Amino acid sequence: MIKHFLKIKKLLNGSVIIPQTKKKKSIVENTQDFKEFLILARSEMDKNNLFDWNVELDFAKVRAGACHFNEKKISFSRNFIKKSSKEDIQDTILHEIAHALVGPMHGHDKVWKAMASKLGCSAKRCHTLEFSDYKWIRFCANHCWKQKVHRRKPNLICKKCGSPVQYQQNI
Repeated sequence: MIKHFLKIKKLLNGSVIIPQTKKKKSIVENTQDFKEFLILARSEMDKNNLFDWNVELDFAKVRAGACHFNEKKISFSRNFIKKSSKEDIQDTILHEIAHALVGPMHGHDKVWKAMASKLGCSAKRCHTLEFSDYKWIRFCANHCWKQKVHRRKPNLICKKCGSPVQYQQNI
C-alpha cells in the first residue's frame, strides 16, 4: 500500500506533465481514466529504465503517441486514450517506449521493430484507429478525389486535373 502511494506521489511530483491549453476546451473527460493511463505509462517506462523521461498528455487528433528525444518525454493523445481499447493503449505505450530505447536514428527500422517485439508490442508503424472527428471534407471541384481533414489549406489545386480544391464542413 505504501509502495503504491509513493509511486502515485512520484507521478504527481513532476514526472508526469499535463499541459494547460490556451483554448478553453469543452471536452468531457473522465479524469480517473487519465490518471490510470498515466500510472500505467509511468509504470511501463520505469520497467524499461526510462526514469528520467516524462509522460505527457496532448490534444493530437491523428497520431496516438509521440517520442520527443530532445525533451526526454513521451506524449499521448487524450482523444486516443478516451476512445481506444486497453489493448490498443498498451500497444501504443510500448511502441513509444521502443522509440525511446533505440534512439532517434532508427524511426521504424529493423532495430526499432526488434525492440518493439521484445517489449511485446505489435511493432506496427501506424494505427488504423479513428479517434477524432474531422472538421472538413476536402475535394476536387471535378470530383477526382475527396478526403477528410482537420484544417483547411488555402489555394490548393488538384494534381490530376488542375481544378481548385474545395472544402465542405463535415457534419
